[in-house]
Amino acid sequence: MMACWISRLWLIRHADEYGATPPARLARHLAGCASCRAQREMHRNLATRLAATASHREPPPFLAARIVAAARAAAPYRRPAVSVHRLRWTGAVMIALTAGLSLWLAIRPAKTPRPVAAPLELAALVRETISRPMQLADQQRLTMVTRSLAQPLEQEWQRIQADANGAWHTLAADFTPSPAAP
Repeated sequence: MMACWISRLWLIRHADEYGATPPARLARHLAGCASCRAQREMHRNLATRLAATASHREPPPFLAARIVAAARAAAPYRRPAVSVHRLRWTGAVMIALTAGLSLWLAIRPAKTPRPVAAPLELAALVRETISRPMQLADQQRLTMVTRSLAQPLEQEWQRIQADANGAWHTLAADFTPSPAAP
């Protein structure tokens, strides 16, 4: 179902295009919405009154001559100048960014999947630890399991931080201007 605000926008913008028969979607909405039907009638009445009161007279002959003279007397439109120097630098920077990114993607080390330490053994150890009553040895075992689960996550987080740091330094080194030589 079309929302009222959409149908009203449609009525305002396209009222003269469809005349008496609106598009199907709008017609369905108008069939069920009294306020939008009233809005449509208001637009129709306004358009009819405007058409009836509008005068269809020819403009006086001197008016066209005045408009042409005023347009010629006005300062000619000049398109703003675009610096060729700025265009060259923009193109050079875009090429350098593309080349740098392509080179970085080509020479960076490939990511290899890291093996997970015996997931089935770890799952069996967790299941065994949970199924028995807790004893001191079990608490030590649970601590070991928790550490072995947290360690890969911590290592991955450190790798992500190192990758981000390396990428930042690479970008900073590639795209910061070097000091001018004396």
